Amino acid sequence: MSSVLDKLWSEQFREAATSVYTIIAAAVVLAYLVFKQTRTNRDTYDEQDYRDAGHTIQMEPLSGLVLTKKLLEEFNCTNKGRRYLVALRDVVYDVSNMSDDFGPKGSYAKWSGQELTELIKAEAILKNENIEKHMQIWTQTLDEFFFVAGELIDYEDPDKKAKQEANQYTVEDITDDEDDFPARGDSRNTGSSSDDNNMTIIPNN
Repeated sequence: MSSVLDKLWSEQFREAATSVYTIIAAAVVLAYLVFKQTRTNRDTYDEQDYRDAGHTIQMEPLSGLVLTKKLLEEFNCTNKGRRYLVALRDVVYDVSNMSDDFGPKGSYAKWSGQELTELIKAEAILKNENIEKHMQIWTQTLDEFFFVAGELIDYEDPDKKAKQEANQYTVEDITDDEDDFPARGDSRNTGSSSDDNNMTIIPNN
């Protein structure tokens, strides 16, 4: 009787061992054990390893700054903290994580710490491109790829300044100026008549 039971158990074990579900379950358990062992023995990866692998540590972007042009200049390509800022009109951008472009050896190194309006215009002229379109491209690039770090408070928009100066002259001022022209003309004519009346006529002998 015992031999019959042993044979029955042996057949059931063989069937279970060769079952597809059993094989899959065993494979999953084995994979988990291997993964756990690998994760436990993995070496730590510090910042130096990250740099050695050719990666650049991303700096936390600055925010909430209120700068003048003079303060902005301190964030040029030579500052020791490797913090590079630029401004376009009255918006300041943190470009520190693009040190390949705005750092000491970057193609835009001289732009760091500067308000870019005139520099962008000069670049457009150099490349023989439309200034307004070139300005729009740079504005879009800065907005899409860099964080806003703050505000430039002493930026003077040339177009806005021109409009303000134009608005200083009211309609009344222009009217008054126009009224002055005939008045001055009359004055000259009056002076001429007065001179004529005061002339002494010497008769011919």
